[in-house]
Amino acid sequence: MKFKLDENIPITVKEILNSFGYNTRAVIDQNLQGKSDTELWEAVLNEDRILITQDLDFAYI
Repeated sequence: MKFKLDENIPITVKEILNSFGYNTRAVIDQNLQGKSDTELWEAVLNEDRILITQDLDFAYI
């Protein structure tokens, strides 16, 4: 599985997921912090990843 962590998720989650063999990238690693939800979602789709976020209004894009 491939995950992308939003900027509101601690970077330690990336290390934990990777230690279990998951392919995990963080928004902060890709200089995507501060981007709109739409831009972030496009990146998630383009990379075929599952987004992990605490952004409660993200579902309304």
